[in-house]
Amino acid sequence: MSFANTIEIAILVLSLVNLLKIAVSLIGNELFDLRRLSRTRRLTTELSYQPLVSIVIPAYNEARCITRTLRQVFTSDYVEMEVIVIDDGSTDGTSACVERFKCQGHPVKLIRQSNSGKSVAINHAVRDVASGELVMVLDADSLLQPDAVTKMVAHFRDNQVLALAANVKMIPLSSWLGMVQRFEFLSAYRGKCAEDWFRNLYIIGGIGSTFRRNAMLSIGLYDTDTVTEDIDFTMKMIAHFGNRMYRIGYASDVVVYTEPVQRFKSLISQRFRWKYGRFKAFLKYRRLFFNTDVKFSKMLSWYTLPNAIFQEVFMLIEPVVFIYIQLVLLRYLEWQTYLTMIGFYAILIGLALCADSVEKWQQKVKLMCMIPMAYFGMFTLTIVDFVALMKSLVRTRTLLKRSEQRSSWNHVERL
Repeated sequence: MSFANTIEIAILVLSLVNLLKIAVSLIGNELFDLRRLSRTRRLTTELSYQPLVSIVIPAYNEARCITRTLRQVFTSDYVEMEVIVIDDGSTDGTSACVERFKCQGHPVKLIRQSNSGKSVAINHAVRDVASGELVMVLDADSLLQPDAVTKMVAHFRDNQVLALAANVKMIPLSSWLGMVQRFEFLSAYRGKCAEDWFRNLYIIGGIGSTFRRNAMLSIGLYDTDTVTEDIDFTMKMIAHFGNRMYRIGYASDVVVYTEPVQRFKSLISQRFRWKYGRFKAFLKYRRLFFNTDVKFSKMLSWYTLPNAIFQEVFMLIEPVVFIYIQLVLLRYLEWQTYLTMIGFYAILIGLALCADSVEKWQQKVKLMCMIPMAYFGMFTLTIVDFVALMKSLVRTRTLLKRSEQRSSWNHVERL
């Protein structure tokens, strides 16, 4: 069998597998929506549940945006909440910005500490300052929708809910990378609906993530030896509580906005941190892989986690496959194939847009018109992921030795 035939068979098999995954995901998304509507009708009758929510905002050199974030938090329509800012040794006047905001009559608890890392900052706030039954962790450069806390609390009326991720959207910016990341997050967070339904979600993203405080304390809060505290903490929670009896999932109606990364180099740095941090969490909680304990969903232990490793392995040969496909298409001028691929991508994104309850119809129409550009923009993210993977592999020895024992901040520039 020739090399070309081998490549073609591999592409065919992988395409069929991906089609199956997409079909399962689409079904899971719809089932999630149906369950969400049922839960909403049931839980909105239980209006007596109004717990105190601690909004924890760790910050390091966030003078440019902390005031904007706080101003948006105080537009919330939820009354029973406390806002805590932990300044982790900032040198740019972050605390001064918070103090000025407090002087305007806003009850913000400002805690200063020497620079120790994001995980340490969050732990300090949750253990020593917060008194809420629920804790929402918010990045210092993000924007909370006015009804986000109210909607998040509604989910926690179900006693089985331990932790929920929010629906993170990109602030629209007129740049190539901004557009690509906006479509990426739209697709990725729509996919979290299926992950919640099948009980295989293992990342409660940092922005707007909400937890029961007693559950956080019972597992010792965040570990401080990680660069991606959200991935590590989610897997730590799953390892302790399991994810069958308890819901560690996704609240699609709780919306938080963040800025896209503006520079290609910074995007690589961000994705390297995400990828390396995930490898580190996989190594630490490797017992979750192929685990037969009844408290873990088989979908997570036997499919999602092993598949995450397989996807990284496949990424090692993805550039070869991609270049081969482009050469074949150019040689035989298979423009119909290009149009089919773009059309298939447009259908998937179109379905995600139609199901989105946040974007206004004017924005949906605008985004629909941008789908062809977004399709080619996805190749940019493929390059970024490949470079991030190579950088992670270079640090394999450090990863296996677990010699990095301190969390740190990894800032990207914001507008």
